[in-house]
Amino acid sequence: KRNFCEKVVVRLGVIAMAAAVLRSGAQTKQHRLLWCGRQTRAGTENNEDFHDMKLPESVEQIGLLSAGHDHVLFTDQDGQLYAAGHTPEYMGVDESTWNQAGRDAAHIVPALIGSKIVSVAAGMYQSIAITDKGHAYMWGHGSSLSKALGDSSAREPKRVVLRGIADEHCLLAVAGGNLSAILSTTKLHFFGHDYKCILVPPTLTLKQLVIVSGTVVALSDHGDVYWCSTSESKAFGDPMSFRAIDGLSVVRVNHISAVDSSYMYIT
Repeated sequence: KRNFCEKVVVRLGVIAMAAAVLRSGAQTKQHRLLWCGRQTRAGTENNEDFHDMKLPESVEQIGLLSAGHDHVLFTDQDGQLYAAGHTPEYMGVDESTWNQAGRDAAHIVPALIGSKIVSVAAGMYQSIAITDKGHAYMWGHGSSLSKALGDSSAREPKRVVLRGIADEHCLLAVAGGNLSAILSTTKLHFFGHDYKCILVPPTLTLKQLVIVSGTVVALSDHGDVYWCSTSESKAFGDPMSFRAIDGLSVVRVNHISAVDSSYMYIT
């Protein structure tokens, strides 16, 4: 059978996690989730080969996919959230369940059973999920959680109440090292060593967020890329400009990705 790769997400760092979704066979919609990593909880592992993730029988297709430094978050065909990786604390699953099934098995996130997830973000120490009702949840540990939840650690998803508007509808999430961000209908909220937010122009629709060099970079539905400064006066200025390897100017960007939160690739 032929395998068709549909999406690849890579996070590089002290602990590297990579995940790829394969569609097996030309006539089937069945998905496989492959992973590889360079370090485990037991110690360093020089492992560059991809291995099949053990998926629950209910998972037929992979929807959203986000790879962190130590774990992977993904949704199935119904928007149900699952997690896999080396540290159950970041995954939102019970440690005894994780120990019993092994690190190469995917687990449903119990606290969000029945919720349809529309955005996921796996960071270095934290995880974020947004439901179709516009509710944002965060778990793991670190400074992002301190500013978002008022507590630096949470072993299961907890609701994030954005400041300013109690029922602010959340749309997108991104997570890096010590910085996370949540996009709502009117603002981009930053959770790091401090909490900040900037207004999003009503004429601008953002479809993707990544973190590069400690700053959020956003892609609009028109193919423009913005360096999102936390300074209100420079929040959304002129779009960034790019040149391809052949020297031609890039007119429209379709996708952005960050590697180790230091470099950005565009297509």
